Amino acid sequence: MYKRQTVFRDDSGVRTMMQAREEGFLRTLDRLEGRVEWGVKVYVEAEPAPEPSAAPAPRPASGRDYLRQRRMRTRSQDELWQRAESFATRLHETLSASAEDARLHAPQNPALSGASGRNVLNAAYLVPRAKSEEFVERVDRTKDGVPGIRVELTGPWAAYSFAGEETAEAGETPGREGT
Repeated sequence: MYKRQTVFRDDSGVRTMMQAREEGFLRTLDRLEGRVEWGVKVYVEAEPAPEPSAAPAPRPASGRDYLRQRRMRTRSQDELWQRAESFATRLHETLSASAEDARLHAPQNPALSGASGRNVLNAAYLVPRAKSEEFVERVDRTKDGVPGIRVELTGPWAAYSFAGEETAEAGETPGREGT
């Protein structure tokens, strides 16, 4: 998704644009009044935590044993990814149902975000300020739901993810100037 950028050479250009788009700005402000944005991220930990009762894997006796152990680790990691994707999908559906609007953002690159694990859900939810406590409690109930999966809640924020909607509704293509 491209963000629309416009450069104005002076204040009169800004005034002209604001007057022309005043109605859309006011609709957006009315729609966002009394609402906040909550961010929810789901991460798969790099290595699933070993079961407390599980003994360390024995040293492979042969190349065949090594390959078998490696295949089991890969299968275990694949199963964790499938559980994480299923968990993230269900969580997003649940939170979207209790929010007025929702946005899915691209997963964050761990090298850039500094967060541990791999981001499988990066979403924003528009919630009435009065229902924020209920929303936070709903997220908190999921935090320890699946081993190897971490849920992070951020906010409340100004509703930035939901502020640019008027442009798309007006039939304009985001990121492109009128031609």
